[in-house]
Amino acid sequence: MKKICGLILAAVMVLSLAACGSQGKPEDVVTTFCEAMKNFDSESASSCFADGVVPPDLSVDSEDLGEEMGSEEIVQYLKDCAGKMTYKVNAAQVDGDKATVLVNITYTDISPVVTQAIGDYIAKAFEMAMSEGGEVDEAEAQQIFADILMESSKNVEAQSAAIDVTFDCEKVNGEWKLSQMSDDTLNSLFSVLSSNFLSAIEGVVSSVG
Repeated sequence: MKKICGLILAAVMVLSLAACGSQGKPEDVVTTFCEAMKNFDSESASSCFADGVVPPDLSVDSEDLGEEMGSEEIVQYLKDCAGKMTYKVNAAQVDGDKATVLVNITYTDISPVVTQAIGDYIAKAFEMAMSEGGEVDEAEAQQIFADILMESSKNVEAQSAAIDVTFDCEKVNGEWKLSQMSDDTLNSLFSVLSSNFLSAIEGVVSSVG
């Protein structure tokens, strides 16, 4: 009886080791990175790259992003939107120690929300400029915009957008890692992370100009 139990345990151990080894695929590191994007997890995102550093354009450090945006509320809003992202990791195309992985990503597009907020903000700024003591400092202006954006998010429905992103991978010391990303890939992923926040602002500015 003991011998049979021992054989069974040994077989389970072999199968477990084999299963662990099979996880070393290009798709695995891409999946880890996509999950890190959803959770604004900078540490996990950095571990996916061959050089151990996430590109600056894709920094998902909440504290740094809060300073850039000037509002923790906006950062939380973007985090909530990112958390709704869904994706499909397709089978990798492997060529030796190099591989490419195509991912279909569906994410939240807050362009309508931002566009409405900017319009309301401009109206508010004009109103304040026409009143006595209407001048505000940068910090106050950022807070006013944050408040207006949060209000717009309740009244304007965000949209859904889809994009295909190709990840380049390489094997480093026996592990698959993400290679340096092209500008096109970085721009696409930034749009996903920001839920088209910046592109919406750029669209309004260009239409005014």
